Amino acid sequence: TRCVNLSDGANIDMQLSGSYLGKNISYLSSTPHKSATTNQISYGIITKGNRTDTLIRKILNKSVIITYFVFNAKDSVSITEVQSNKQEKTDLASRNRGKIVFIQGINDSSQYLIKSGCQSGGILFNNLPKGGVSYQEVTPGTQSLYLIKSENPKPITNAEFKISNGEILYLISSLVNGKQQLYILQSEISNKLTSLQVCDSVKSSQSNLRFINTTSDSIDISIKIKGDVTDLLSNLKFLDSKEVSTT
Repeated sequence: TRCVNLSDGANIDMQLSGSYLGKNISYLSSTPHKSATTNQISYGIITKGNRTDTLIRKILNKSVIITYFVFNAKDSVSITEVQSNKQEKTDLASRNRGKIVFIQGINDSSQYLIKSGCQSGGILFNNLPKGGVSYQEVTPGTQSLYLIKSENPKPITNAEFKISNGEILYLISSLVNGKQQLYILQSEISNKLTSLQVCDSVKSSQSNLRFINTTSDSIDISIKIKGDVTDLLSNLKFLDSKEVSTT
């Protein structure tokens, strides 16, 4: 069992059944995994500033690895729980699959989605609010993903990372200094405090496109890529040409 602090810059303490999972846990950090008594009612306490919040009491199952993601809420903190276990990894490996768990940690009123492959590619995770969790099995290898606000099709940021056969990775969106960012956290047990790893950017390639206005009625034209808000070029006159770069 461990705790990941996604509470927008504030350090927190967390207890589980009376013992600390971590003290003064910094933003975007994970505590070490610690064993917890199974088949007994357990509870966690989040202390932040002068406020203390208690998780819902529950029974912990045997051999389950639990990660608590802690977020800001209006008058308290909110907690999202994600579970994994060794058998799940074995089952994934037998099917030659990996698993990405997306935790949407950006603290605003928007919903976010993740596209795969390219910015106009297929939707891997769709319309998650703050604290939302979704997962997908993927083919092992390099993953190129794009974070997008639901109301604006233009990508905010992107991520590129490798996932192995049978591996489970947590993909986490968060806000740092006003900038949306994607982070990666492995599900494997660690014995030390871990800062979330910033995802590498997708390696982009640039293409040059040349447009020639040959419209039959001699009008000026503007061109934009489908889904983009801004024009790729504008006011191209009849029989004029223009070259633009795009990725």
